[in-house]
Amino acid sequence: MKNIVLFDYQNSRARACPEAFLGKYNGYLQTDGYKAYDGLAYVENLGCMAHARRKFMDAKKLQGKGKTGKADVMLAKIQKLYALESRIKSFTAAERLVERQEHAIPLLDDLSQWLSKQKVVSSSQLGKAIKYTVGQWPKLIRYVGRGRNGHC
Repeated sequence: MKNIVLFDYQNSRARACPEAFLGKYNGYLQTDGYKAYDGLAYVENLGCMAHARRKFMDAKKLQGKGKTGKADVMLAKIQKLYALESRIKSFTAAERLVERQEHAIPLLDDLSQWLSKQKVVSSSQLGKAIKYTVGQWPKLIRYVGRGRNGHC
C-alpha cells in the first residue's frame, strides 16, 4: 500500500469540512492538532512532530541572536527523532517498527520527561510550545506502534 499526501483547502475550519471530505475513509489522518479532527469516525488521528517543532522554532527566535536556551534543547531532542526516521526510511515496515520500538521510544520518553520538568510562563512562546506538545502527546507518539513511513 502506498502512502499519499493530500491537501484539501476549505474556507472554513468547521468540523463539517473534514467530515464531508473524508466521508467513510478508514485509515490514518495526520493533522495539525486542530480539535475539529478529533473523534472523526473511521480515522485514527496521528500528530505531526513538525508542527510541534515549528512552535519551538518560534520560541528559539525570541531567545536572542547567538543565545542558546530551552528551545534549543527541545529542538535537539526532536532532531534525534528526525535522524532516526531518516536512517530507517528505506527499511521495510517490519524493520522500521523494530527500530522505532528500540530507539524512538527511549528518545520520546526522554523528551516527555524534559517537557514535564520545565517551569516556564505559560503565555510565553516556549510555554505555548510546551503546552501544544504535551496536549498533542498521545497523537505525536502513536506512530511508534507502526512501521509505516509517512509521519512528519
